[in-house]
Amino acid sequence: MEHRTEPLPTRSLGALLDETFAIYGRHLRRLVWIAALVQAPATLLSAGVLEIWGSHLGTAIAIGLIWVLAFVIVGAAAISAVGQHYLTGNVDVRGCYTRAFWRARSLALVALIAATMVLLVPAMLWAVGVSGVAAYVILLLVPLTAMFLYWSMAIQVMIVEGHEALGALGRSFTLVKGSWRRVLGVWSIVVLVAFGLSIMITVPFLAVSIPLGPGHFAAAGVRFLNNVAVATGVPLVIFISGTLLYYDLRVRKEQYNVGALAREMGMFAV
Repeated sequence: MEHRTEPLPTRSLGALLDETFAIYGRHLRRLVWIAALVQAPATLLSAGVLEIWGSHLGTAIAIGLIWVLAFVIVGAAAISAVGQHYLTGNVDVRGCYTRAFWRARSLALVALIAATMVLLVPAMLWAVGVSGVAAYVILLLVPLTAMFLYWSMAIQVMIVEGHEALGALGRSFTLVKGSWRRVLGVWSIVVLVAFGLSIMITVPFLAVSIPLGPGHFAAAGVRFLNNVAVATGVPLVIFISGTLLYYDLRVRKEQYNVGALAREMGMFAV
């Protein structure tokens, strides 16, 4: 059986977002299941850590690590799901996580790097106060943004191409180099869309929890469900969009096609 060789399309920002929600809608049940398998336990674990340890810097760091690791694992599975969508038209939950855990150590290392970057500013704020850290935030903002931008394709590179962590970071830099303005623009809009989606998900839960009052036991349960729903639904949009952007970068630079995707994912296109 030969691999199909038709090219993947290049996409404008509007087309990329349209395709993101087309994939999201077509495979909604399985995609939500993929995310919830990790995000529900991560939300419960975070709540337990906060309850046991109390509110302090160590708790914030631990919860941050949990959330970033869960985000990366869900992202890896979602990236695999997008590949399955293009190759087979279906999404296999077990297959997505098999592919994700194939690069488990590399994902953990990238999650640790990302968590360090994400938690650096809040940790400084907690340690020295807003006034003392303001200058450092300004100095760190540009390099941290650049690092996130140039490394933003690393998880896609690991899951699709099979690179280990450090190689994936270098490969991501190569893909983004020369296209950073477009990548920055796409990511800026995707983040805004994700933020809007999180608000849409949260509003119905607030409508239920606010009348109950902050101390009501049922309100705490509603807030927990809200956290799970946001953590389940929002990362999927981010990683589907990011994967389509990754394909687009490769199409524009390397004439990437379905056959190459099939060989790298170890699957046949049907």
